[in-house]
This record gives sequence, structure tokens and C-alpha cells, in this order.
Amino acid sequence: MTNTNTRDSGSARSNRSRSRTLSFYAVLFALLTLVVVVAAEFGARIMWPQISDNDVYLQALYGRVLNSDTGVGRNHPNFDPILGFKHRPNVRRTIKTPEFEYEVLTNSLGFRTRELSPLSNDVQRLVLLGDSMFEGVGTQEDDRVANRLMKLSRSDANSTPVEAYNFAVRGYDTAQALAVLRRFGAALRPDRVILGFFVGNDFLSNYAATITPAGEYQFSNDRVDQMKSWLREAHPGPLWHSRVYRTLNLRGLVVRTRYRLSLRPAVLNRSCGWIEAVAKETRALGAQFDIVIFYPKHAVADGFLARWSESAVAGSGVAACARDLGLAVVDLIDEISGAADAKRYYWAVDGHLNAAGERRLAEILWEHINN
Repeated sequence: MTNTNTRDSGSARSNRSRSRTLSFYAVLFALLTLVVVVAAEFGARIMWPQISDNDVYLQALYGRVLNSDTGVGRNHPNFDPILGFKHRPNVRRTIKTPEFEYEVLTNSLGFRTRELSPLSNDVQRLVLLGDSMFEGVGTQEDDRVANRLMKLSRSDANSTPVEAYNFAVRGYDTAQALAVLRRFGAALRPDRVILGFFVGNDFLSNYAATITPAGEYQFSNDRVDQMKSWLREAHPGPLWHSRVYRTLNLRGLVVRTRYRLSLRPAVLNRSCGWIEAVAKETRALGAQFDIVIFYPKHAVADGFLARWSESAVAGSGVAACARDLGLAVVDLIDEISGAADAKRYYWAVDGHLNAAGERRLAEILWEHINN
């Protein structure tokens, strides 16, 4: 009996000792965590004092979410009242980055495409509209999609020869594509218009964009304010004043916010409205209309970032909307998908399609055109 009581007493003391030890380490861990958080917060306030200002931070966050050059208005060096901006005409220059080097050539209208040739009944005239995903970044002229399409048509004895004009411009949204078609459609007289829609930045730019009764492309101040209000609402309340969180948000967390805003019904419907308007304008010119859905590299890779950000979900939403409108859709996630394709067809750092990606895009479009 005595031995049993002694063992029970010893076991109880041992348990109490372990409990005190665990409690001590728990308190120590909490204190160390608090010290690290306070130190990080203090460091963030020293290194990035500008984001302490709520208005400055919100404007920076808005810019990161928008992820586009649109909306800059008259401050743009190549401002155009109808289109918002475009390239300078008749430019020849070389762009060099650590990842690639390529030459930019613009025609007399200020687009990276060939000069308009006289109309011919023996040639099918294609016009590409959209942003940098169609315009081509980092690739030489011969590798860009419009030139690749013309090469494919020349090598196909059973097809009508193609003249392809690339009126896509880096930073354009769908409203600007509509403005381009209204301004140059009569001169182009296309047989087919192919609109590129980039999931990475077209949604929010389209939401803010408007075309005035005078035909001028602008951003709506009310819609910009609405988006900033959504950003403020999406911010976790207790962390609104944290400089560490603000820094992390601007540097990465904002990706998820971008697509959550893009999936709002008002935002998605606004893009659908612009797409429908471009399709109607195309039909008024007597041409066929197609829309191509482009995805950012991380969405194609289909890893953690794609699932966390829901970027592919946003793309599926606009593809479904276009199909509901009875439009012909080329959803590139059906053709270019997986980590291997992301590595093969996209620039590793820049994130645009590389030369192999441009060639693959042309093959996909050529197959679509001829089906």
C-alpha cells in the first residue's frame, strides 16, 4: 500500500513538473513571438515610412491590384484622347532587359504592326486587339503571333492567305480595344477580329473604364473610389494599421485580393459588357468575332498560387460569360496548362509569352480559325 501511494505521489509531482515546464516554454514562445512582431513592426515603420499614411498606402495598393498602365490619363507621355494612349508612330527602338532583348517597330498609326495594304478579295484580313499578351513582349517581329499566323497561312495550301494586323497595345483593356475598333475599323475592314482578354489585369481596368459620348476613353473617378472602398473593406480590421501587414500585402498578398475583386458580379458583368460591345462593333463591320482568354503564368502552372489566388476561376467566369453571349471562345487554359507548359511558353521572370509561346498561340488560333 505504501509503495503504491509513493508511486502515485511521484507521478503527480512529475506531471506537475512537466506542466510547469510546458507552461514556461509556452510563455517564453509567446514573449519571443511578441518581441519579433514588435521588432518587425518597428523595422517596417523605419524602412517604409511612406505606407504609414493611409491615403498613400491605399493608392499604392490600388495600383498593385490594378496591375496595369491604364487610367493614367493626360499624364501619359503618349496620351491620346480617344484611346487613352498609344505608341509613337514610326518608331524603331531596342528594348533590353536581363532576360531578353527585342526590337520594337511601329507603323504610321502608332501600332506594332505592318502598314495597311490595299484590300484584296483573295486575302482574309485578321485584326488582333488586346494588351501586351497579344502585342508580344520580349519576342522579335518574326516570332510575334500576327506574323506567325501569316506564315502558317502561306504554308497551308488549302487555306485562304491571311493578312494579320496586330492592334494590341501593352496596358490596354477591353474598353480601349473597343475604342481602337471604332477609330480604325472602317479603314481596316477586317474579315475577322480576335480580342485578347488577360485575366491578370483586364477585369478591374474594365470596371473603371468608360467611353464618353464624345468617344474619349477615360477612367471613372466614382468607380475608382468604389474599388478603393472595396480594398479597404477587404483589409483585415485589426491589421489595418500594421506596417508589416501592409508591406506583405503590397508585395504578395494583393494577388488574391485582385482576383477576389475580379470575381465580384459587378466587376465580371462590366467586362462582359465591354466584350459584348466589341463583338457588336465587329459584326457591324461585317466581320467574325473571337475572344481569346489569356492567363498569367502562375495560373497555367496550376500550383499553390493558382489555387490560392483563384485566378483560373476568374478566367473561367469570363469564358462562361462570353459563351453565354454566343461568342466563339478560345480558352487558353484548355491548350496551355501545367508546370511544364508554364516553363516552356512563358518568360521565367517577365511572365509574358516567349517566342515558343507566341508560336504555340499562333498554332492554336490557326486551328481555331480553320475549324
